[in-house]
Amino acid sequence: MVNTNNSYSEYSERLQTQATQELVQLLWQEEEVSYPWNPLAPESEAFVAELEQEFMLDDWSAAEIGARSQAFFSQIDQLWPEIVPAPILQKLQASLSERFAYRVPSDWLDAIATKASELINGTGYPAPALSLMDRMVECVQELIPNWAEDDLQVLARPLAYAMRGAEADTVEELALGAVRPLDWNELSEMERARLSLAIARIAIDELETTDE
Repeated sequence: MVNTNNSYSEYSERLQTQATQELVQLLWQEEEVSYPWNPLAPESEAFVAELEQEFMLDDWSAAEIGARSQAFFSQIDQLWPEIVPAPILQKLQASLSERFAYRVPSDWLDAIATKASELINGTGYPAPALSLMDRMVECVQELIPNWAEDDLQVLARPLAYAMRGAEADTVEELALGAVRPLDWNELSEMERARLSLAIARIAIDELETTDE
């Protein structure tokens, strides 16, 4: 009786040996070199000159090159954003939890803190390019996807300006006074949005104070 295990093993070894030999042959085949491995060699100069010719920007004005470059690097910054320092984010999350956990779900507070930290620290959208009101809206927009940005701005505008220059305790009173003293699940969507925006304002204030 033929031992099928041994036969299969020998067959596998032959296939592996054959594949290795074919790979070595391919590696040693002489083919046209697509890249000058030594850029200092005389023959490399023509290769580099040809590449440069393909990417000539003579048809572009200096202003257009500058604008396109700025847009390109802006997109790169958004793809690979800066990492928010963990201690800063954790401190903000703890602060919001201490002040609002009895009124707002913890995951909601953490999300606001995370977004506020990203904006202040340059992640996502560059904070200097956004107004205070826009930053407040950014902090809550993903939590309230059914609300249009314009509607959130209407709610955020009075909160942004009414709280400007106010003390921390006053800001907190204004935030809680913006909604009825009910459980989170009993609040209307508008009340949740208003309270979330007020908390976002407080988070931004706290982060800006930390940065100073």
